[in-house]
Amino acid sequence: GVQTCALPIYNNSGKSIGGQITLTPNKEFSLTTGYLGGPEQDDNTTDWRHLWDTNFTYAASKEVSLAADYVYGQEAQGTKTYKWTGVTGYLQYTPNDMFSITPRFEFFNDHDGLVTGEQENVKAATVTMGFKAKDDLLARVEFRRDWSDHPYFFKNTTEVQAQSTLTVGVVYTFHAK
Repeated sequence: GVQTCALPIYNNSGKSIGGQITLTPNKEFSLTTGYLGGPEQDDNTTDWRHLWDTNFTYAASKEVSLAADYVYGQEAQGTKTYKWTGVTGYLQYTPNDMFSITPRFEFFNDHDGLVTGEQENVKAATVTMGFKAKDDLLARVEFRRDWSDHPYFFKNTTEVQAQSTLTVGVVYTFHAK
């Protein structure tokens, strides 16, 4: 058979720049903030997209950890600047070495409709359960509910305002001993 390799296709001659800083004052707390910016439109090297992302983690105890993430983006297109923001919060409870449960809530505001195609707020609530059978075998079951203030998801061919998904995953780790 013939194998092909997808090479990146650049849409303009501009370059993006980025950087990240992580602060870890102790083993319980971590704060990471980063920036990525550059021209991302076809044949346009003057209008930039900017993305700032800040992540906070806190290990409250051996069993409980918390995390939050905030993202802010904006992109210039001519005289208009489009903006979007997102916030996510997590709590992970691990009562023993074999089980964990992680509820998560996400909120995304596409202020100007650039990212989703419409000015809207998209939210998601997720619960993930992790099961560790052995050191090499991990299974996860995740239920997620997404909803928007506008029809954004599809049920068959009809646009709807919400959707639910159930995901089951199994991971086996191979390693040399």
